[in-house]
Amino acid sequence: MSSPTLAQVGERFRHARTDAAMAQADVAERSGLSRASVANFEAGRQDVPLSKVIAMCDAVGIAMTDLWSAPDPCPACGCAWRGVRAGARTPSPDEGGTP
Repeated sequence: MSSPTLAQVGERFRHARTDAAMAQADVAERSGLSRASVANFEAGRQDVPLSKVIAMCDAVGIAMTDLWSAPDPCPACGCAWRGVRAGARTPSPDEGGTP
């Protein structure tokens, strides 16, 4: 399996954020980024430091690894996000999931 592109990771994050019913501004405030930086990350236009990606994921309630390991297509739009829909999020290794 190949690594996702920055645009794919951003798209997966956008789906997680909308699933969590959060605005970009809410994520920005909780993660110490500007709203524009969150928007640019979601669009694949900005490479965000790992510490900020972790903070953004914490804000929406997902594990950072969910952004890199999302093989199941989204039923709504066909993207590769399996995320938090209907409790389908795969647990991280720290939560008893497989690495």
